Amino acid sequence: LTWHNLGQQPATYLRGGIRLHDQVTRMLIAQSFGILITSFPNMIWQIYTVSTNSTIKSSLQLAQNNLINTICVLIGFSTHGITFYIYLLASSTFRKNVQEMFLRSRRIAPSRNVDLVQITITKPDQKETVRIH
Repeated sequence: LTWHNLGQQPATYLRGGIRLHDQVTRMLIAQSFGILITSFPNMIWQIYTVSTNSTIKSSLQLAQNNLINTICVLIGFSTHGITFYIYLLASSTFRKNVQEMFLRSRRIAPSRNVDLVQITITKPDQKETVRIH
């Protein structure tokens, strides 16, 4: 869908003469490979599980299988997070935007549209005035 929408628009060039269409193509190919690589261990594990389902396993084998299953599930979960890193590697514009976002969040800016009010509190038994800003 993204590729189709880009094809409907005139060619857009980014800095350095790189076409936006080419950059999106690189990112989609990289994302496809990322999904394939992170899905592969779980696929192999499922084939192994189905093929050894009828065999009796010791408690050590069950523990090892449980560990391998957990590792495969964690690798499978990384499929969803790897997109960020693929975009970070494939797109200089995305890298620049992420860098600006982090730099912007580290700045200390004065509050705007805030009225500063000075309150004077006087205690009845004292003659001093405590000021709170």
